Amino acid sequence: MNQKICETCLVPIVKTHRRSRSELAAMRFCSNRCRYAPEPLERAAERFWRKVDKSAGPDSCWIWTACRHRYGYGKVSHGRPVRKLPAHRVALMLSGVQIPDDMFVCHRCDNPPCVNPAHLFIGTNADNMADMKSKGRSMAGERHPLSKLTTDNVIRIRQLASEGVAQSSIASAFGVSRSTVYLLVKRERWVSVV
Repeated sequence: MNQKICETCLVPIVKTHRRSRSELAAMRFCSNRCRYAPEPLERAAERFWRKVDKSAGPDSCWIWTACRHRYGYGKVSHGRPVRKLPAHRVALMLSGVQIPDDMFVCHRCDNPPCVNPAHLFIGTNADNMADMKSKGRSMAGERHPLSKLTTDNVIRIRQLASEGVAQSSIASAFGVSRSTVYLLVKRERWVSVV
């Protein structure tokens, strides 16, 4: 049987009278101290960059080839204890950038699986939303895939409400809830429609 080596301290894992062969085969660390010790940065970086396709060159997008979120963003298990983090966040951390916990890592390239540190920047949620809106990627209004209303519907709803038609009647006519009509009339939804 091959000798098991601790992933942290790289010493052989010894079989004791308390460990069965199957337990020994499943072990990755020689002790709890090694299990919860921080992973050396060089080893984490090597493991991370093996999962990145850099073949398009240094100025293009570097694509995360491993596990991805349903929206295309890479996911990576990082640190000890293991945490699931976005791959683009880990890429920036491994390049030496300190990222405050309350800040986001945003893409300049708008390519979710990209982990090229040159394509990433740190910002707040508001910065990320402003960037998205400035590039015309927001899914507000008619562009939202779940939207039941059009711009013309919203204008008509507001017109009917100003004429004194009951909001419950307007809601049933347009197939939306009364609270949606209320928010439209108060201009708390579809604020861009005048």
